[in-house]
Amino acid sequence: WLYGPAGAGKSAIAQTFAEACAKKGILAGSFFFWRSDPSRNNPERLFNTLAHQIAGAMPELRPIINSVVIRNPSVLTSSIEIQFNDLILQPCSLLSWMRTQIIIIDGLDECSKSRNQQR
Repeated sequence: WLYGPAGAGKSAIAQTFAEACAKKGILAGSFFFWRSDPSRNNPERLFNTLAHQIAGAMPELRPIINSVVIRNPSVLTSSIEIQFNDLILQPCSLLSWMRTQIIIIDGLDECSKSRNQQR
């Protein structure tokens, strides 16, 4: 958990850490919120993006995540709580083992609306 004032370098640290994890093969996914980019200030894209990245990073989860979307395509436009549960939590809980993987989420304060940040 990184916190500090604006401009302190938190995002630079998160980016450097993400690159190091990717080189080691332990980055499952990352999402960098950015206030001025509508595709990156919207929490509705967070778990869809992470699920896509996790499916690429962990091939054993790909068929599980794919089957969730095939069975229920509306999951992609559901609430972020449902997206997290159905696309991330439940698929990961089905694995009998899980190698160490890192997920990085940066700039949550850049997410539109404080209610979305809380969710």
